[in-house]
Amino acid sequence: DTATTEIYTSLFVGSVNVYKDSLDEGLGIGERLLKDGQYQSGGFAVGNTLTLADCALVTGFFFINAIMPMLGRSPAFKGFDLLATYWNAASRQPVAQRITGEMGVALAAMMGKQ
Repeated sequence: DTATTEIYTSLFVGSVNVYKDSLDEGLGIGERLLKDGQYQSGGFAVGNTLTLADCALVTGFFFINAIMPMLGRSPAFKGFDLLATYWNAASRQPVAQRITGEMGVALAAMMGKQ
């Protein structure tokens, strides 16, 4: 019935907004950490070479990049310029491309797209 549909719609929209708010809070923290660490555009998260920090960020950013459009935000890092710059540079690294490529295949399979 209409009332039930309205309740479910309201709950869904409310849940999406909570997830977006939580992600925004986390992205804001990430933005500040890169800024405080004096991140250089096009560089790595820590120093001038690929480190474990980059491996952790790239895998996390992969999921953020996949999820945010589902929550109504595209591009995923809109409003977080340092994070967007980092993701654009890091995702071009050959090892990152290999990892995110494998993650993309697994995510698509999990979601039933393959």
